[in-house]
Amino acid sequence: MEFPTNSFLQDTNSSSSSDNDTLEFFEKAYNELEGSNRPKKKMVDRDRIHANEVLIEDYFVENPVYNAEMFRDHFRLPKDLFLKIVGYIEVSKEWFQEYYDGMGKRSFTPTQKFTSAIRQLAISNPPHQFDEYLAMSDRTSRECLQFFCHVIIKLYAKEFLRKPTRHDIACIYAAHEARWHLEWRNCPRELRVAYFRVTLKDQPSYLKR
Repeated sequence: MEFPTNSFLQDTNSSSSSDNDTLEFFEKAYNELEGSNRPKKKMVDRDRIHANEVLIEDYFVENPVYNAEMFRDHFRLPKDLFLKIVGYIEVSKEWFQEYYDGMGKRSFTPTQKFTSAIRQLAISNPPHQFDEYLAMSDRTSRECLQFFCHVIIKLYAKEFLRKPTRHDIACIYAAHEARWHLEWRNCPRELRVAYFRVTLKDQPSYLKR
């Protein structure tokens, strides 16, 4: 039986030493990226209480900065429906309730959280856009949207997230007619020949091309 020669042992030791050096190099590089040399994320002390006061003054006091019509334009729903849903969500989902953390700091109010979710859905605002107005980080804004969608599906899926009935369609036509109906005298001249009015039995009239 032949035993390894000294040269073979030396080659094996040098190869093992090279592998160890390579491993140590990558460990050092990884530690430098993940360790103290990596810039730490700055913690921002946001004044969420003041932001809530500004929000209330803008929309929810007796004489707000923005009236009911402007509220509907900003949130894409009437104020009374907004407040009604806020009440339902606050009762149904603990995350939307106001609380105090271990340091005694008050959380965001249900109105702030609901505002963040609705504005993201209504006008496609990115989450970080609420940092200045609502004093809310992008992570919290994303959580608001996520929990809002979950609780809305849970609360209203059976009643609203379904195919509309004939009665629903009739109500939609009536609401659309009341809001967007144009008298023919106000119709642009170039469109007067392109559209004509159709009236179905027991249904509101509508325009057809």
